[in-house]
Amino acid sequence: MIMEDIQRDITLKDYTSYKVGGPAEYFFIAKNIEELKRALVWAKDKGLKTTILGGGSNVVISDKGLMGLVIVNKSHDIDIEGNSVRADSGVLLKALVNKVLESGKGGIEFLANIPGTVGGAVAVNAGCYRKFAADFLISATIFHSRASDGNTLKVAEQSGDSFRVEEEWMNGCIEEVGKDSSSVTKWNREEENVKLGGLSIPLHQVTGGQVKSSNKPMFCVEKVKNDFFEFKYRSSKIKRGYEAIVLDATFEINDTDMGESRKFITEDRERRDMKHPTEPSCGSYFKNPSKENIAGELIEKSGIKGYQIGGAQVSEKHANFIINTGEANASDIKNLANYIKKIVKEKTGLELEEEVKYLGEFE
Repeated sequence: MIMEDIQRDITLKDYTSYKVGGPAEYFFIAKNIEELKRALVWAKDKGLKTTILGGGSNVVISDKGLMGLVIVNKSHDIDIEGNSVRADSGVLLKALVNKVLESGKGGIEFLANIPGTVGGAVAVNAGCYRKFAADFLISATIFHSRASDGNTLKVAEQSGDSFRVEEEWMNGCIEEVGKDSSSVTKWNREEENVKLGGLSIPLHQVTGGQVKSSNKPMFCVEKVKNDFFEFKYRSSKIKRGYEAIVLDATFEINDTDMGESRKFITEDRERRDMKHPTEPSCGSYFKNPSKENIAGELIEKSGIKGYQIGGAQVSEKHANFIINTGEANASDIKNLANYIKKIVKEKTGLELEEEVKYLGEFE
């Protein structure tokens, strides 16, 4: 990645389905996974917070914008082998399903009309018709901190003031971007900082076969299985706060009746067109409290369908949609969501929880 590719103060409203949001302090569009990883390394080296946007369909970005580096993920590779499909995290769900159907396979048609990307679908456990991404996910590649290792590098050899990091442990570490991770890498213990693929790691002590990092965790690329995510209804441990970024995901697919699959997708799209508003929104705003208590029905029964704050309105077409009537800002949307939660609680005794994620600072 070239520094010149990183921009400053780019307004984010054009990168979200809500069409709201202030500027990004730093901004970068990653066209593939390698660019995404390099951008993440750059941000970590600078001590910047990173925010990844895929389709921007499940977020409300503050009017004040976002500090740190915002990366728009446009990675797009899809590989099909047997009964599995691996897709980059930036792949749109519609494109993923179409590619699978073109290969004569199916099974994940329920994702076709859900706005968003593969990475977002894994992070939020996207789904409909009682099917979810978690039901089909085999594995994923993630970028995360190796905090469980105590922020240490394991040493394979040590001789005097020099040491070599254990190659097996380093394999896949993001610090090795642009290097052959199987090569022998040596550093002198007297060096204050060690450069690994552009990331500066302060090292200060060699004891007991370990090199301890003084203040920066090691960030690695790692392949994980389905159970890593601890999936729940419309949730994974990433959505619940675990700091990791999905780079790609592999899903189970199977043989399908192509005619029936195409028919399902068409009918699903027609149902959505009939029920869902066309104004900018993020789709369903609140989770259903239970199978018996549907969020949209609770909002409608509470008498606030059509209620409006600023340019944000409870849709007349579907009560679980908060729409941007054209002049809304992020604060209007969040204030309306808070009002909906308050009224539904008063009227029904039930608490609504957002599906969307708020990014940035809100008053």
